[in-house]
Amino acid sequence: MVYKYFSPNEYNLVALQNGYFWFSKRKYLNDPFDMAGSVVNEFPNFVKYLKERRLDVDGYDVLLDKYAVCCFSERWNNNQMWGTYADSYKGWCLEFDDSLELLDQGYCIDKNLYPVQYLLKFPDLDNTETVLRDFKAELDMADDVEIALSGLKSFDDKKLDALFRYLLLVKQIKWAYEEEKRIIIGKQGLLGCCVNDKGCRIQWNKKSFKSVTIGHNIDEKYEELVKEMARQHGVTVYKTKVGRVIDFSLKRELIS
Repeated sequence: MVYKYFSPNEYNLVALQNGYFWFSKRKYLNDPFDMAGSVVNEFPNFVKYLKERRLDVDGYDVLLDKYAVCCFSERWNNNQMWGTYADSYKGWCLEFDDSLELLDQGYCIDKNLYPVQYLLKFPDLDNTETVLRDFKAELDMADDVEIALSGLKSFDDKKLDALFRYLLLVKQIKWAYEEEKRIIIGKQGLLGCCVNDKGCRIQWNKKSFKSVTIGHNIDEKYEELVKEMARQHGVTVYKTKVGRVIDFSLKRELIS
């Protein structure tokens, strides 16, 4: 299961009522270092490597601007997520079964969930040994680092090059509390579903939607609206409550 937290506002109510996820373009994410392709310019040897092969040094930034992401968390009982993204337990948290497709079948895009990696600092792109070690999970296409890092020359949506894929999935370690997984959509998936330059709406797969957990500080007006929308979707509704203080545990009780 994966979970998505929401603060109490009319926009998020509309999303719940109509059953869609919001995918954000990178410049509207809450972390300015997320998906930052400009990092390649901070490694002179790597920049030289790209230029020698007549590759666009700014190519990663250009490509990343054409992508959008939707973020999820691994737990419903993440106290920091409730505090940060659900307005201190005044909002709600939706549960989805990630063993099923999360997105509506009508979209021809990559529907996979990818775990985010959290870093103290970015790998040294000027050091081949470092790259081979830190990108090992991404280097499934070749043992040759030159092949792996030259994907800009023949970019293929179906097989992202190792560094590009890495840039989509790394964040500073201070964000590790989010326990994030994300769905990434590229330029093909954005066609026809973008609302504006900030991002786009994509319908979720109704079968994957399993429950709503509302925060114990929720306003009565929002609580009734969320419960009614959950009833229309045919999903279970829970409400949080404070558990054992000694271990800071959060509980939830079934309310409908």
